Amino acid sequence: MIEYPPEFIASLTDGQAEAYRAVLAGGRAKAAKDLGVPRHVIRNRVNRVERKARKAGLHSDPEIRSAAAAGGVEDITTLKHFWKIVKDEKGNGYSLFIKNPDGEEDLSFADMVRGAVADGIGDKPPKYPARKKKATGDRLLVIVLADVHFLKLCVKTETGYEYNREVARHRVIEGTKALLAEVNPKKIGRILLVMGNDILHVDNPHKSTTSGTAQDVEGSIFQGFKDAQRAIVDASELCSRVADVDLIHCMSNHDWMYGWALS
Repeated sequence: MIEYPPEFIASLTDGQAEAYRAVLAGGRAKAAKDLGVPRHVIRNRVNRVERKARKAGLHSDPEIRSAAAAGGVEDITTLKHFWKIVKDEKGNGYSLFIKNPDGEEDLSFADMVRGAVADGIGDKPPKYPARKKKATGDRLLVIVLADVHFLKLCVKTETGYEYNREVARHRVIEGTKALLAEVNPKKIGRILLVMGNDILHVDNPHKSTTSGTAQDVEGSIFQGFKDAQRAIVDASELCSRVADVDLIHCMSNHDWMYGWALS
């Protein structure tokens, strides 16, 4: 990060200013450790600072802005690195390979997953109305939402059927409702909701399963993660209207890691 003028720092919130000064002094990893907060908190605060700086016309090193402008690049945050070549009339000079610090991402896998979840449901989980009556039945209802495959792509012109994230969500919600409608709620004492079972179609950003088998997909892994997470939360809430719900994860071959992370 570059050093911004005092009047700009004064316009920041206390948390943003604190994070900015800490990152400026020692980098994001050290700032998170010194302030005792997760890295994604530092990242989010610094991102807000940089957005404000861009609006104020202060963002980035002037040399980088100049080089980017010469190359026709307006948004320098999209510029990760570049060569700067300087030569005199005789052809003597130098060339530099420059990394743009404003384009660097200091992210861990955990930070990315955490951010995906936060974007999906907000900072606070939704509040659902409590069940009015306690379940008194003596039977266990097992609900298995198997092979939903969020991110699976199926094109009607090629297969005769349509499948995408919206269809996957519809099957989770409507399937849960249909299974609950098949039983007498008065006889149910508890519900076991089985998670996993290929809830996601792929297990990495390379659009393949855990073992590396390529798949046709609709959207990014994080879009699928968020949509699946939202659907499972809503399905759990539907079940909780009938009885207390236990969750259990069932490992599967398409999403061995991401499915477990989602559960």
